[in-house]
Amino acid sequence: MHTELAAAAEELGILFAHNPVPMWVFDPGTLRILAVNQAAERQYGYSADEFLSLTLADIRPPEEMERVYAAVHDPRDGGVLVRGEFRHRRRDGSLLDVEITTQEVPFGGATARVAMAVDVTGRRRAVQRLEALHAVTARLATALTPGEVAQAVVSEGVAALGARSGAVALLDAARGELHIVQAVGYPPEAMERFRSMPLATDFPLTEAVRLAEPIFLADAAARAERYPALADLRRANGGGAMAAVPLLVGGAPIGCIGLNFPEGFVLGDEERAFVLSLAGQCAQAMHRAGLYEEERHSRMVAERLQALTEGFSGAATEAQVGAVAMRQGVAALGAYAGVLALRTEDGDELELLSSIGYPEEACMSVGRRWRMDASIPIAEATRTGEPVFLESPRAWAAHFGGGYTPPAGSASQAWAAVPVALEDGGRGALLWTYDRPRRFDPRERALMLSISRLCAQGLDRARLFEAERRARAEAERLAVALDGAREAAEMESRRLATVLDAIPIGVWMADATGRVTDVNRAAPDIWGEAPMSAGVQEYAAYRARWPETGQPVQPEEWALARAVSRGEVVVGERVEIERLDGSRGFILNSGAPIRDADGTIVGGVVAALDVTERMRAEAERDRALAQAEAVRDRLRLVFEQAPVAIVLLRGPEHVVESANARYVRLLGPVRQAAQLLGLPVRRALPELAGQGFFELLDRVYATGEPFVGTEVPARLDRDGDGVAEEALYNFVYQPLFAADGAVEGICAIGVDVTDLVQGRRAAEEANLAKSQFLATMSHELRTPLNAIGGYAQLLEMGIFGPVTEPQRAQLSRIQRSQEHLLGLINSVLNFARIEAGRVQYTLEEVPVAPALAEVVEFVLPQAGERGVAVEAVRCEAGLRVRADAEKLRQVMLNLLSNAVKFTPEGGSISVWADARPDGLAAVRVRDTGVGIAPDRIGDIFDPFVQVGRRLNSRDEGVGLGLAISRDLARGMGGDLTVESAPGHGATFTFTLPLADG
Repeated sequence: MHTELAAAAEELGILFAHNPVPMWVFDPGTLRILAVNQAAERQYGYSADEFLSLTLADIRPPEEMERVYAAVHDPRDGGVLVRGEFRHRRRDGSLLDVEITTQEVPFGGATARVAMAVDVTGRRRAVQRLEALHAVTARLATALTPGEVAQAVVSEGVAALGARSGAVALLDAARGELHIVQAVGYPPEAMERFRSMPLATDFPLTEAVRLAEPIFLADAAARAERYPALADLRRANGGGAMAAVPLLVGGAPIGCIGLNFPEGFVLGDEERAFVLSLAGQCAQAMHRAGLYEEERHSRMVAERLQALTEGFSGAATEAQVGAVAMRQGVAALGAYAGVLALRTEDGDELELLSSIGYPEEACMSVGRRWRMDASIPIAEATRTGEPVFLESPRAWAAHFGGGYTPPAGSASQAWAAVPVALEDGGRGALLWTYDRPRRFDPRERALMLSISRLCAQGLDRARLFEAERRARAEAERLAVALDGAREAAEMESRRLATVLDAIPIGVWMADATGRVTDVNRAAPDIWGEAPMSAGVQEYAAYRARWPETGQPVQPEEWALARAVSRGEVVVGERVEIERLDGSRGFILNSGAPIRDADGTIVGGVVAALDVTERMRAEAERDRALAQAEAVRDRLRLVFEQAPVAIVLLRGPEHVVESANARYVRLLGPVRQAAQLLGLPVRRALPELAGQGFFELLDRVYATGEPFVGTEVPARLDRDGDGVAEEALYNFVYQPLFAADGAVEGICAIGVDVTDLVQGRRAAEEANLAKSQFLATMSHELRTPLNAIGGYAQLLEMGIFGPVTEPQRAQLSRIQRSQEHLLGLINSVLNFARIEAGRVQYTLEEVPVAPALAEVVEFVLPQAGERGVAVEAVRCEAGLRVRADAEKLRQVMLNLLSNAVKFTPEGGSISVWADARPDGLAAVRVRDTGVGIAPDRIGDIFDPFVQVGRRLNSRDEGVGLGLAISRDLARGMGGDLTVESAPGHGATFTFTLPLADG
């Protein structure tokens, strides 16, 4: 029995080791592989020793381990278990699909499991391909366009076969080219290179189409050997196998499928069969899509042509035809922009009639022109009468070479230009522009030609409409013109009669014999009446003489007689006439013959203009001109002999036009008038540069406003020694205006005031010295006078002994004399301070009413003593001024004191104050005193002046009060004025600035 078991175990070991199905024994607890057969070594790429160092996790992808653990620890009883399909990993990392069957077996004294791994990768791939083929079939069943068919084939087929890249191309039999419709997996440079492939090129896809047979290549080496031109595309196509299978319909190729596989991919029989099946289904779907596309395109073309026909039929002008062509054509052709241009009449240029869709920077507006020999599609189509199709910028560059090339990044990427031929020989072209490269198939080209023919018909109709409209308009215009001419002739006749009657010129018309046939209304005004003579001899009734000779005018000498008898034309012949009422006058006669179409004289006409008043006016003008000339001569004498310097400057450069002798002398003996005339002042007097005079002249000329300068220093080189001497001038720059109001020049008038200014300044200095002397003297006199007053008071108080009444009376007289003299000295001192400029003002807001009341209160005793009434002060409520309060009271006290002094007993004084519109407050003091003589009013404000003062006057003062008061008023921004008449008193007005607010 033991022997039999050993023999069975040996037999099982041989079956395990040599079984063609990969098998291994593993520990279900640790998953470690305990034994493996040769088939497993071959399938997984590990040696037996390597296998025995592995666990099940080492030959499984990580994501499969959860399923492995679940299968190994299945709680069901032992036995044969088919655990399903799993994904395993070979030693080289590649994956395969296997179906696992396990069986518990004893091994090495323990329970183990034996596993058999049947490779089902091929079966699964076949199922996937079948599913992919079904998916492709389902998508192809709904694909309606070649693009949709190609998209379905590429997306599903490449994924199902595990290809690296793939493409579907369709055959353009008319052009002998293959065009890629859809592709995936290729780099952009490869797509750009092979987007269109001529059939004559030696490439896999083109050869498969030419042979109508599939081409299968095992790897990159096989491709390079058969197609050397593709050796540089290994990176794009990969290093594996490739397939190029034609799309056959009825045995004829319509395109091709191309597939490239990764390196190491084996293109077996199953894969080839799948590709062939995929190509067959793609060909049938392409055929169906083509039929559908053809039917749809035909319907679309018919609809769009119908719309174009309707649009063109309603277009009455070329512009309307162009608008229809652009609007409908762009929509029908899928273009983004379009142009219609027609050749100009001279045939040298194309002129844009209509455009649509172009951006503003393209300058595609109506009226733009191109030369006929320009290297552009629309010009070439017009020149040759053949369409031009450019499917990309590269095609443009290849077609035209040099010349204009669309800029990089331009929205224009494809162009189609179709000629337009008109029945009258006119030519032009339609240009359609696309925003991406485009292949123009035969159907699209046919549609463009149809649109061109319809457009030409529309333009022909528009031109016929325009010609008919013009002819009709011309006929209407001629009819209107004829009626108008007839009416105009009648109106002209009436207008001529009206004009002849309206003009202040006498007109006579005569026939060929000289018989006067008609005259206008003005003719009798010249002669008193207008006799209708029967012939030339009767012209003697018109009495006249020639002014130059005094001889009478003979009948045959009249202008009308010479016109009808000799055909003479007379213009402005002056005649002195004697009117029928006996008055005399002058006329200007102009006559001319009237001729018929053959030139025969059939009459004459004469116009007589009464110039009597004009002759008188001319005589008056001559007299006025003579007077003006005399005035001009007198003005010239005034100009030359004027006691001031005068120069006339013309234009913006201030050119010296004229200068009087005083001006030349002012400049010094080294300059002559002839040297200055005609020179710009900057050249005539260069030493004045930088002193501001030239700039002043420019400003006066520019603004037209005069300038007055007073005591302005100027440096002139008067003696010619090269050194400018300074002098002072008073001058005026007066602009001179033209008739239109524009400044045309400047009259400069000047006086040298150097000596006057120096004299005045010396006088001012002397006056200042006088004031300083007076101030000093007054100060020195006040000291002893104050002492005299003090000692007199001490004596009167009895300090030095008793004082008798007679002595007290004398002391009182001494004090009054001291006070009087001290007051005089104070007045002189105050005046001296003012003149010396040492008076300080403290300006503030001062209420007027209280200040006046205070001063009036102060003089009331003095007024009462003299028997003078002082009326109540009238002051505007709230009136405030800006002034020095102390000096305001000083001025008012002086005015009131003067009013009391010079108002006789029984008189009155009134004071009132109010605000004026000019921003000043006016305080007025009026008295009923003796008044001031008109010739002395100007003197009362002078120092040391007292009007009407007598030696025996009892009124104190030295005549400084008013002078001081006016100076103080002006120092505070106001003034002091007076109004008076003898016997009517005086009114003094003291003004001050109103306070702000």
